[in-house]
Amino acid sequence: MTPIRPTQSTVPPLVRLLVTHAAGGALFGLAFVGCLIAFNVSNIRTLMGQAESTSVVLYMLILGFMATFGSLAMGLGVWAASQEDVEQARGKPRPKLRLPSDQIDAD
Repeated sequence: MTPIRPTQSTVPPLVRLLVTHAAGGALFGLAFVGCLIAFNVSNIRTLMGQAESTSVVLYMLILGFMATFGSLAMGLGVWAASQEDVEQARGKPRPKLRLPSDQIDAD
């Protein structure tokens, strides 16, 4: 059995695309929640301070925004990927396009 070199990736490129976009979107969602709390938008920090369990409110807020922005980033990543990128990531060779002029004999 040959050992896997650290430079070889066993993760398919399309999965890597989705995971990296999801992580980026989740980090953006976390930063967005931080900005909401820091700038006290709609008195959210005050309302969280008056809540019976602030940790549950914060957890739900963070989880909701991370899931939303992570899903949005994944969708944008898939939408922005061209068909050529997808086929290349799957390892399929691009078929050569045959034009009608290629089929005409030059006699």
